[in-house]
Amino acid sequence: PVILADEPTSSLDPRHQLDVMQTLRAAADKGTLVIVVTHDLGLAARFADMILVLSNGRLVSQGAASEALSEQVMADVFRISAYRAEYQREAVIVPWAEI
Repeated sequence: PVILADEPTSSLDPRHQLDVMQTLRAAADKGTLVIVVTHDLGLAARFADMILVLSNGRLVSQGAASEALSEQVMADVFRISAYRAEYQREAVIVPWAEI
């Protein structure tokens, strides 16, 4: 089974964003291939096993959140810096400032 989700949390309140992502994470944990397209880097960092970063239709980075959303990738692709932390053993990445 495969789930393709294009911006599934767009226009949702934070509580419902978490509900959607937790539901998709649970499906992945049960063996479903879940592919999510999102601009929400924080949710991607928290819930994804692997992140692929695209820029102008090209793959520029892939891996765990800490690798795929490195400081260099954030600067090169998104032209931002980000606040990075860990909370309850999960990555926290918050877009912070333009560069």
